[in-house]
Amino acid sequence: GGGRGTAELRRGAHPPDAGEGRVHIGCSVPPGGIVLRHPRRGERFVPYGRSAATTVVRFLAAAGCPRDERGRALVLDLDGAVAAVVFADRARRTRSRVAQERRVTQSTEWTVSVALEGP
Repeated sequence: GGGRGTAELRRGAHPPDAGEGRVHIGCSVPPGGIVLRHPRRGERFVPYGRSAATTVVRFLAAAGCPRDERGRALVLDLDGAVAAVVFADRARRTRSRVAQERRVTQSTEWTVSVALEGP
């Protein structure tokens, strides 16, 4: 996929910390597989804080990811679905957005924390 990361699975809700390059994903059961890869053409997800699905490419454009960086964005794929998108913004800072259904809440049963080495 172009990036590397280390994943840690913890029981219960573990709210996100301020660490750059770390993504926290909520799950009802432990995931069967985690893949770090580039976005696929036409791939859709519902970004956290939104109610409707969009394509990953449209999300990246709206989030301020420069056109030449969009191909380097990374998708955290849990069990075949987009769980989060990691990208560089115009200031070249690493940012991420978790899918709405994968956000960590007080009722989250499992939290997957992924530390990334960069897109």
